[in-house]
Amino acid sequence: MAKSNSSAKSNSSAKPKMLSGEDLIQAATAAREHSYSPYTKYAVGAAVLTDMGLYCGANIEHFHGNGGGVCAEMIAIWKAVYDGARKILAVGIYGRPAKKGQYITPCGRCLHVFTEFTEAKVPFYTSLDGKTVHKCFQFDELLPQRYVNESLKSTVKRA
Repeated sequence: MAKSNSSAKSNSSAKPKMLSGEDLIQAATAAREHSYSPYTKYAVGAAVLTDMGLYCGANIEHFHGNGGGVCAEMIAIWKAVYDGARKILAVGIYGRPAKKGQYITPCGRCLHVFTEFTEAKVPFYTSLDGKTVHKCFQFDELLPQRYVNESLKSTVKRA
């Protein structure tokens, strides 16, 4: 398990550069090295490109409690939101597939959180080897019937 004192985020006041799917997979693969997964040994990394820059996360599990672990995607999203990001532009995810040929995608809980900051056509890149994009999903393919209350969006004041 790698430890690092450095931030796994790049941020600038300029508009973020659109990264390729391969760039996001490579960032997710690097983030995966920071996973704390001693029980399942199932390490996942995520790279989330936002309007504020690139944010990365790795899953963290713990033995005590019911389902108290946190997904890599959730960590990356919350780091981005904490820094002021409000729009997700693209996502890269890498974890060793549980079955040969199975693509890693966000869990239902993460998908619902993505709904707050992600538009329908945002690309979600996934890889089977941690180097190459093997599949690109659009957000609306992963959560096609998501709840989006337009009237609520117009009344909620955003920061």
